[in-house]
Amino acid sequence: NSSKSFTLIELVIGITLILLFTGFFIGYYGQFTEQKKLENETKKISTVLNLARAKTISGDSSLCGYIPASSAKVTQYSLDVVDGGRYRIQPACLVGTPTPIYYLTDSHIAFPTPTSSIAFSPLTGSTQCSYIYVKNTVLGGVSGTCRYVKITRTGLVSEDSCTACDACPSTCP
Repeated sequence: NSSKSFTLIELVIGITLILLFTGFFIGYYGQFTEQKKLENETKKISTVLNLARAKTISGDSSLCGYIPASSAKVTQYSLDVVDGGRYRIQPACLVGTPTPIYYLTDSHIAFPTPTSSIAFSPLTGSTQCSYIYVKNTVLGGVSGTCRYVKITRTGLVSEDSCTACDACPSTCP
């Protein structure tokens, strides 16, 4: 009489393997999600920097309050890191009251340098070559925990990652 069923040992081994792979997947998925949050925040910062640059070049005075168009004048826009988790676009208005736009970072995303500022000039783009560093505080020492946004002297914005926060570039070429 041949029986076509599983033994208790086969069932235990099968369930153990399923649980083991599920545990690995859940751990990897959490890390993957946190890395995607970091990448998305870096892209958002790049977009905001490009917006500040475009507003500077166009002379957009819409964030200077309601004033007659003939007297509206903006000298520059800057992106300011306010603290570890907030940043803003700040207009420099010759006339009117500047109204900054604030942005919050996603959870677990922070700026290792708690305050910094990138200013754009109307003619040349950025006033200097600069970096903004962003890290995910949950990832710890895992590779890819830090990313940076580079702003060249001509105002071009690019983003990349570094293996660790202290391995990110610190000086412009």
